[in-house]
Amino acid sequence: MTFGDMVIGAFGIKADTKKSDIGKYFTDIESTMTTVKKKLQDEVAKNGNYVKVKTVVDKFITDTLDKIVAGVKEAAKGATGSDVIGNAVKNEDAIQSIVASKESDAVLGANATSDTSAISFAKGGNAAPPSRCRCNKGSSSSRGDSITFID
Repeated sequence: MTFGDMVIGAFGIKADTKKSDIGKYFTDIESTMTTVKKKLQDEVAKNGNYVKVKTVVDKFITDTLDKIVAGVKEAAKGATGSDVIGNAVKNEDAIQSIVASKESDAVLGANATSDTSAISFAKGGNAAPPSRCRCNKGSSSSRGDSITFID
């Protein structure tokens, strides 16, 4: 079984699936999670004397359901139009988007080869990977976690 087979099996997404169909899929997830949230809140309201249950349900809603809803809302924003997924690169949709964003890849080091490891490629060369690294937890002002390589 390939990764593509797993995606098709899990989500029903194929090369000829339209962007709008994927948007509908995410919108349906949002609707379902909102319905589940409402039903849970209604049940807790009916049984208000069970404080521990209310606490657990409220935590589940805020830690799980609300995050799922926010994520699928964001995902659905970009999934519009009748373009099929298989044409995204062929019609240069993805490439035009990258160019418009003015993002770029790191410049390939002059001494990188097909034998260059991923770590040394990220550093721009083909030297042996460093023997140690340090994981840095991201802060609220940073873009996330990072790894510092120690030579």
